[in-house]
Amino acid sequence: MAKAKRAKPTFIEEARQRQIQEIARGIFARVGFQQTSLAEIAKAADISKGVIIYHYGSKSELGKAVLRDTLKNYGDFLGEQLEKHNSAKHRLLEVPSACAAYIEQNRNPFLLYIDVLGSFGDLEEKRAFMAQTNQVQRSFLIRLIEDCMQEGYFPSSQSSSLADVVQASLDGLMGQYSVDPEATDLKACAKLLREFISSLM
Repeated sequence: MAKAKRAKPTFIEEARQRQIQEIARGIFARVGFQQTSLAEIAKAADISKGVIIYHYGSKSELGKAVLRDTLKNYGDFLGEQLEKHNSAKHRLLEVPSACAAYIEQNRNPFLLYIDVLGSFGDLEEKRAFMAQTNQVQRSFLIRLIEDCMQEGYFPSSQSSSLADVVQASLDGLMGQYSVDPEATDLKACAKLLREFISSLM
């Protein structure tokens, strides 16, 4: 009988998961999610396929873990850039530039995100996963906008609507640059979005 997986992974299990995800990310990026097998990932990691199944249950769940880690890296980068500013106003105004800087340095992770997301589960599973991940960024923007309100900006209470507009703009910019970087002026777009946000303050 297979040993039951612990609710909270041990330090060693977390290290193994990081190793598996890193190797899987590289193979997904090189040959595509659909064309990658768990056996191929296991061979590259010098482990058995059963170890991957133990940690993730399926290739679909491994793909989701890789996407969550990619989004976490994006969130960590934004956090590092924004914490350089003391006020909520300046942190919010920095969001477009910080996002543009990340996109410019990390074009491939977004293409990987599209590939993996488009390859697992049915439409409802994709929708649920996207809703969950989008909510993280949306909540972050709402908190930042509400902090600006505490400083006396944004007299209206439409923090969620503004968060949606900003998030949609950033997502669209990331998508455009990922597929056609030569035609997308990241700095100009970030400047325009910053001016739009500033005009509402």
